[in-house]
Amino acid sequence: MSAASSTLTNTIALTDTQKLDYQRDGFLVLRGALDNVELARLDAAIDRHVPVDAYAPGKVYPDAAKYTLSQQVLADPDMAYIAEHPKVLGPVEEILGQPAHLTAYVVYVRTPGDVGSKMHNDYKRWRPVGSSMDWLFSIVPLTDFDDAHGPLLVAPGSHQLQRVTQEALHLWTRSSPDRPDENDFIDPELRRGDLLLMNMYTWHWAPPNAGHRIGVFNKYAAADAPPATGYYLYGSDVRDAFSEEGGRVLAAFTDKPLLTTRLMLTHGDAVLMQRGDDGRWQLPGGAGWEEESIPGWDHGSRIGALEQVIGNELALSLPWVSYVGDYDETWEGEAGLCRLYGHPCAQKPLLSDQAKAVCGWVSREELAGLRDDALAHAFAADALTAWLDAPLRRGKGLSQARCAVDQYAA
Repeated sequence: MSAASSTLTNTIALTDTQKLDYQRDGFLVLRGALDNVELARLDAAIDRHVPVDAYAPGKVYPDAAKYTLSQQVLADPDMAYIAEHPKVLGPVEEILGQPAHLTAYVVYVRTPGDVGSKMHNDYKRWRPVGSSMDWLFSIVPLTDFDDAHGPLLVAPGSHQLQRVTQEALHLWTRSSPDRPDENDFIDPELRRGDLLLMNMYTWHWAPPNAGHRIGVFNKYAAADAPPATGYYLYGSDVRDAFSEEGGRVLAAFTDKPLLTTRLMLTHGDAVLMQRGDDGRWQLPGGAGWEEESIPGWDHGSRIGALEQVIGNELALSLPWVSYVGDYDETWEGEAGLCRLYGHPCAQKPLLSDQAKAVCGWVSREELAGLRDDALAHAFAADALTAWLDAPLRRGKGLSQARCAVDQYAA
């Protein structure tokens, strides 16, 4: 039986003033959004999971640290219900103006003596939870975020939306932001049961905390703004913890592993294909793997692997790629998924002589007309249509290694 209670029907409607406040400040606080019964359900679930599942590198609970309960605990219905609760999801979708997709479920447990976090915003082009062009936090404090427990400080107006611009083919980019001054931050005085909605670009930080501080820090992307790296893939056990209706917040759930990564390199409506060893046309790419240049728990990006494969196969170095979709592919006898990325070219790139010998440009019409036995990837035509025509706001994804230098360089 799915866990989310059918009684979770009450919601919170935002006023026009609240929506304008959010657009101006980059955040909005809804006081007392959750009641004691709803909070107690979360308390009990977190108490069960913290000793077993809470993670902090090199620490053992309750050493002083920030412990993370993340995606895997969503299989517990008593954790999952808050992610689809109308009191949270209603305001989130009002602000996004779109159905919401849950890109991260996180509970932070900061034990006394944790050092806190530096000022930052969470737009991160290498992470599934940060590379969408339109997402927001829903933060529910389970303890008061006061001086005793440790506040969360935010800088009003620091989201700087004028730095987000649109390009061709539904592509969007974000230029480097101005860093706020420490004096620009305020304490929104969050208390247990409040709901803070915060824009992805809004700067925030957490001073060291003397007390035990706990909060749910979920992230939701607009359905028309998928992460540039691709979604974090939830398992079917997580989907089972949601209600039939609430499960729509999970954009991607599967028990199949991500095995390969491939590139949809386009010029106009033509796509670059290569001849495989069996003579069939295939999309360039190969085995995928997780990067480990920047520590993180939100797995799913295959951009680093793709950069390496494309460099070896085509002698190409692309400035960025953007997520197209996940498609069934069997690799070395194992059934799994291919994470496909796209990049449009204003001019056809120069290929090595070795690549020229096996590659060719195939138009959309030609691709649709290929026989099944002439095409290695049956999904190629549908994926090309999605890449060229889907009315999405796509971001520009980068590898961890490149973002470690400067995520705004490309």
